[in-house]
Amino acid sequence: MPALRSALFLVLLGVGLLALARGQQTGPPRTLPGPFGPAQPGTFPAHWSDGTDCASEPALQVHFYNEDLVILRQGPCSNVFAPFLYLVFGAQRALLLDTGAPGDPPVAATVLPLVTSWMASHGVFSYELVVAHTHDHFDHTANDAQLIGQPLVTYVPPDLLSVQAFFGFTSWPGATATFDLGGRVLDLIPTPGHQAAGLTVYDRRTHLLLTDLVFPGHLYVFTPGEWPDFKASVARLRAWSETHPVTWVLGTHVDMSSTPGVVYPFGSPAHPDEHPLELAPAILSELDHALAGLASPACLTFDDCVVQPVFVCGF
Repeated sequence: MPALRSALFLVLLGVGLLALARGQQTGPPRTLPGPFGPAQPGTFPAHWSDGTDCASEPALQVHFYNEDLVILRQGPCSNVFAPFLYLVFGAQRALLLDTGAPGDPPVAATVLPLVTSWMASHGVFSYELVVAHTHDHFDHTANDAQLIGQPLVTYVPPDLLSVQAFFGFTSWPGATATFDLGGRVLDLIPTPGHQAAGLTVYDRRTHLLLTDLVFPGHLYVFTPGEWPDFKASVARLRAWSETHPVTWVLGTHVDMSSTPGVVYPFGSPAHPDEHPLELAPAILSELDHALAGLASPACLTFDDCVVQPVFVCGF
């Protein structure tokens, strides 16, 4: 009986979170017809937690892009890196992409009820939650321990060998892989350059690119040896966007203001007047063209991001 009561509590809590998150949706959906058919539409909130009101902002903001894809934002009040996490549902399993930064946000206490609520609303009794990562940096893996060993959870360690083995990559970074959530296929694209195990996810249902390589902010490259990988990964995503319909590029941080070319200083505790999370896919061509013209690593400022090799221009 105690176990039954616990399960019921998780379902009811998940239903409450579901209703709350759906109430945040604003703005018209954007669709893009393509060879895979029209993209399943979604929305973004009018306002992400941005660190300007720590008394009222949640440590982990929940927003339903649509019924089957959830975006979570660990706010700057919890951690200045303020990462975004993605929860993607299929008929047989869900994928959680990243677990956030230090600050002890309630990742498990939020995600697990969302999963059980989704199961209940879809009449599903057997399910799996796969926990994986965009790459192996602490601001994306810090809360793994909250989920490891939990019911339903299959955990993929963030190191490169584990990622290659679990998802069945035949080579890296030259080959892509697919991961079927059950009626929902994700394409997995190697994108090292920021970190060796960098992974971008393309969702065939929404035509979204989920990535840590390109987002509105500092695109850090830490060593000279990673610079060629960064350039090649940007080119890989640009080529992908030319042969697949892409609605938006969704990253894992926002470090820019809405003023074109203006970034917040590294470690800023608040992001007033923040740039939207979503980027049009044209940013990939813009980046690739600029990078291809460089004879050596250099810092580049664009309206929507800043290429920042820290060995050249620091943080």
